[in-house]
Amino acid sequence: MKNIYFVICIAFYSLCWSQDDASTSLGLQLSANTITIGENAQSTFNTSENLGVVLTIAPQNNTTVKLSYDDSTEFTVVPDSIVFTPSNYNVEQNFTFKAVNDGIVDGSQTISIDVTASSFTHDSGSGDGDHDSGNGDGSHDSGNGDGSHDSGNGDGSHDSGNGDGSHDSGNGDGTTDIEESLTLTVTVLDFDNTLNLSEISLDKITAYPNPVQNNNINISGLTSDYTATVYDLTGKTYSVTKISPNNNTVEIRDIPTGLLILKIHDQNKSKIFSIIKK
Repeated sequence: MKNIYFVICIAFYSLCWSQDDASTSLGLQLSANTITIGENAQSTFNTSENLGVVLTIAPQNNTTVKLSYDDSTEFTVVPDSIVFTPSNYNVEQNFTFKAVNDGIVDGSQTISIDVTASSFTHDSGSGDGDHDSGNGDGSHDSGNGDGSHDSGNGDGSHDSGNGDGSHDSGNGDGTTDIEESLTLTVTVLDFDNTLNLSEISLDKITAYPNPVQNNNINISGLTSDYTATVYDLTGKTYSVTKISPNNNTVEIRDIPTGLLILKIHDQNKSKIFSIIKK
């Protein structure tokens, strides 16, 4: 009899563990970890971008995804939140980020955003008292024993006494709140007046190769003298090079790898290129 009881207890606890363990993750997934938008229409970046959000694990109840960040002056986001249900959890929904054109030249701004999914689940309601609640029957370690091995008054520590509602008995409190967060970085480009307000496309000018692997960017289509300025996405200037039809190479040897902004400009016009350095 004891052996049968032990097996039943092991099976019950295994079931409880697997259910609790499965519900501790929502599988929150984003379509990108970074978004780059421009305050004004530019040749390289859009003024708005979408962020796709999806869950990869079915929630037990509705799950709300919200954004948390400190600086709300550089962009707007719609909608305020996204709700997934157990039936549409794996259907991607979008937040739309749009840069705010504030007319202020304040350089590129990078904002860190917490994307958090929250769901209330699974430990409320009344238990059935068949495991760790209710009064024991005296057959194991509680009640009045028969004096053969575990007599005396049991301590209620195993299968007797009043359960505490922590497993499957008693009244649950319904407060299990599953939360899962990911970090998103949004960069809003705003370099200077020439870049944002009076950019004029110079169709004949091109920059190559792209991606760059040999530390040099070649500029073709130049008909006069220009300045080539290289930035990173935070607006930091790495190099300023005078270029002309006879001197059309921009060296980026000492610049870190990654996505760079190359601006070809004079006092009246400019053209912007996104360059990847490997």
